[in-house]
Amino acid sequence: MIQNRIGKILKSLNTNLYEREEAINLTFLAALAGESIFLLGKPGVAKSLIARRLKEVFKNGEAFEYLMHRFSTPDEIFGPIAISKLKDNDTYERKTKHYLPQADVVFLDEIWKAGPSIQNTLLTVINEKIYRNGQQVLNIPLKALIAASNELPAKNEGLGALWDRFIVRLMVNPIQNQSAFESYLSDDFKDRTFNIPETLKITNQEYEQWQEAINDIKLSKPVIDCIHTIRHYIEEYNKAEETKLYISDRRWKKIVRLLKTAAFCNNRQEVTIVDGFLISHAIWDHDNQIPYVNQMVQKAIAVNAYPDIEELQALEEEITNFEVYINKVTQIEEEVSYQKPILVDRDGELYYKLEENFELENYGDYYNHLKEEDFNKLNTSTYDEVSLFYFQKSFSGYSREYESYRIKRASETSVWIKDRYGDKTEMPFICEEAIKKELLFKQPNQETLKLLDKKATYIIKALVKHQKNVQKLQQSYKLQFENHVFINGNMDIMIQNGLNQTLQAIMGYHSKVLKLKTVYESPAVV
Repeated sequence: MIQNRIGKILKSLNTNLYEREEAINLTFLAALAGESIFLLGKPGVAKSLIARRLKEVFKNGEAFEYLMHRFSTPDEIFGPIAISKLKDNDTYERKTKHYLPQADVVFLDEIWKAGPSIQNTLLTVINEKIYRNGQQVLNIPLKALIAASNELPAKNEGLGALWDRFIVRLMVNPIQNQSAFESYLSDDFKDRTFNIPETLKITNQEYEQWQEAINDIKLSKPVIDCIHTIRHYIEEYNKAEETKLYISDRRWKKIVRLLKTAAFCNNRQEVTIVDGFLISHAIWDHDNQIPYVNQMVQKAIAVNAYPDIEELQALEEEITNFEVYINKVTQIEEEVSYQKPILVDRDGELYYKLEENFELENYGDYYNHLKEEDFNKLNTSTYDEVSLFYFQKSFSGYSREYESYRIKRASETSVWIKDRYGDKTEMPFICEEAIKKELLFKQPNQETLKLLDKKATYIIKALVKHQKNVQKLQQSYKLQFENHVFINGNMDIMIQNGLNQTLQAIMGYHSKVLKLKTVYESPAVV
């Protein structure tokens, strides 16, 4: 099994290294995809060691390593000019043996210090895997070009095209874990000879066969939807942020190949949403964008984790239409009469007036007006201190007096009032007869009931199917994470959260349909 073999190779590559598993895994993945990787980090964090180890993965593999500086020449990278050919045959060719054009794995440190002539040649080398040596066009064996620097490419220096060629980008930090750091310090480096068993090494023939197999890997719909979602998030990000994110169409194509390679290495014929977490290593341009990019990818994966989400959304609309139809066949709107408290205007403020025969006498006046806004604040459980008003008609309007009473709401047309002695009296307002429309319920006829039951049964069965599918996916994704050779299993919780939200929505729909059934199954009211 490819997955088992890849796992053993990665275990060998990570032997006696501290906190370099992610860098090793992604570098190896990039090599298997035929893509290049950029490692951003300070000196002394094992960037060159990663490249040297990777070379050992390939049987009879050649490696080329070079530290760039501003005076680097193409001769130092691609080989010196063959003087004899230039002299005897008037042919301008380079001696490429032991130089980049003959290497399987290339490590170029301080890549951004390369001059324009080197950069331009690298563009073709990385993208097309060919090198033009005089009149010859050489198909080079390059499997991965690993570039490193302690800085990102400077703006406005023509480095954008070369930067775009590095599909995988990774920050390599010093050892963070205290225990791991102490182990590193204590390591006496004895018995540190690195070795990959010959049976695990990848031959050129195998590598070519794998490339063909990777081409045949399919993209699942959730992955395609996830990419669309990420592109949308990037558009929104670029509207708000000064430092923009740009992913070219070519880059997206290569990202997809990276995902296909991951699926192939995990014995799958299809890229799943689990592989999508690798996208976060391929779409940032500046290190300050990494947290935002991680959030984008994780969120996109969570919302697209369920492949039948559109079908579920259509079912949600069916439930809404079902509810509308139930209301139509079970409800009758009729006009009914009721007693409505009369509102009286006193100098622009509205009051309810207590019936005259309930007299609240204080110094011969009747405090029988209650402000509408005060009444609306009352509840039926507790007494509140509220003012009752007494009005007397005057030439300019009304003069008013008020007294405070303990009052609570009795109904929509009356209140309870405590007098100064604590005695309670229910006092109604002066009311008038009014008409309002009210919904009355009826039970549908037998034919309609059968139609409703049929629809409810169909929806419930569909929801149960979705529920089972989500639960199967949860198990499937869990296993994929546990066995994935490139992705940490801790990421599983993010995708499970997305599926749990979908599951909760399904259960909510189920409950709603059951409640709707009780509506049309209840005995008729009218």
